[in-house]
Amino acid sequence: MKTRRQVIKEMGVGATLLMSTPYLNGCDGNNPVRGSGLDWRPLDQAPVLPGDTTEPWWLRGNYSPIEAETEFFDLEVIGSIPPELEGTFLRNGPNPYDAPSGHWFFGDGMLHAVEFADGRAISYKNRYINTIAFQEKFNGILGNRGNTAVVYHGDRLLTLYEGGAPHQVSLTDLTTMGEYHFGDQLLGPMGAHPRIDPVSDELWFIGYSPAPPYLRYTVVDSQGQMLRSEAIDIPAATMMHDCQLTADNLVIFDFPVAFDLSLLSDGGFPIEWRPQLGSRIGLMPRSGSASDIRWFEVNNSYMFHSFNAYTDGEGRTVIEGCRYSQLWGQGPADFSSAGTIWRWTIDPVSGTVSEGPIEDVSMEFPVIDARKQGMAHRYNFGLLQRGATPEYPVHPYGIAAIDRQTGRVDQWEQGHAVQPDEALFIPASPDSAEGEGYLMSVIYDRREDRSEVAILNAQDVSKGPIARVKLPRRVPFGFHGTWIPKAG
Repeated sequence: MKTRRQVIKEMGVGATLLMSTPYLNGCDGNNPVRGSGLDWRPLDQAPVLPGDTTEPWWLRGNYSPIEAETEFFDLEVIGSIPPELEGTFLRNGPNPYDAPSGHWFFGDGMLHAVEFADGRAISYKNRYINTIAFQEKFNGILGNRGNTAVVYHGDRLLTLYEGGAPHQVSLTDLTTMGEYHFGDQLLGPMGAHPRIDPVSDELWFIGYSPAPPYLRYTVVDSQGQMLRSEAIDIPAATMMHDCQLTADNLVIFDFPVAFDLSLLSDGGFPIEWRPQLGSRIGLMPRSGSASDIRWFEVNNSYMFHSFNAYTDGEGRTVIEGCRYSQLWGQGPADFSSAGTIWRWTIDPVSGTVSEGPIEDVSMEFPVIDARKQGMAHRYNFGLLQRGATPEYPVHPYGIAAIDRQTGRVDQWEQGHAVQPDEALFIPASPDSAEGEGYLMSVIYDRREDRSEVAILNAQDVSKGPIARVKLPRRVPFGFHGTWIPKAG
């Protein structure tokens, strides 16, 4: 009789090494041809969404949901997994169950986890986040889906969806343990991008709401106990997907994408671009309160995701992120423009803001070495983006590292063959230098209609993956993930 592991391997985990293609280094002037030998076969055809063209793009191709919850063991690896990578790689994203989703943002949450140990990919598993909206098959913006991000803090794994409280999930088997309210002290939604201070291990986050109070910030100590929470007075209910944290300030982005719940009565999308509201960035002293916020007007724009923020040597606040000159100009299904890497520098003495592009590179899902959160940092990492075509929305096609000291862009891409999801930075060790470590991303292989986990050397991105972990299925394009090192 065959063992369980033999059966699993025969179900599609095995594959031979694919023929290689050259890689080009990013912007170092020499552009040498390099390659690790772990390339994907070239594919000349640009992505086109298959299926019924009357269906929205987020229900087609690799955006469309998968059905079964599964678990597989002893995953095939091409290349070598660094032995120091011991832990669990988690991904979160929308995966609508049964009822169709009215927007990419509103699908039921699904977690995907790959466990690493001893230079091996031990297992893959996926589970729905068992929310009330999932149980009741509720379709709409008001359901708390848990589908956007994950954070591990105070020995708790929380899935985040900024329309409600986080859900606590077991790291062992990904079962949902219910909504988590910080000892019944959480007074509103928790945003999708909390920030962890690498010195104090405090967790800072915002939560926005379409009803007053429109905004609140919360601080949680290293053990997960709430320290304080306070409403912030803003004039309109705006969608604040991100915030930032420096050693001195909580940074708040009040950009003009606003709620209008009256639009729901006609079956519409209740969030829209309203440039008349203007754009501003708020700095709240960490030692102060909401009444101490100073607001600084900036050029109209929107930003889903930021790299980092910090106070420079002249006392100015520097913020870097992926900026859009407008959002959803043609409606909420409009994901046509790629993000521009942007820097805002706020001078609190003069009250002025200087802003502009950092590099001529289109990018999204930005990350840094999290050990430099709130401090001056050297490396930016993210996904290279292509703008939309009539057949396909804006999408990533590669991974890049930007050395902010030299301006060098070190990038890897495989043409149209594969599409990566958010690439997480994992330090080689707790004491390694900034940027010394690995980038880990779920890669969609368009030819095979299946996904893999790719591991790249963060200081030699252009060489391509040093390891590829073959997954037993495709993983739909999602939003955010995290890396949880093995305890001990």
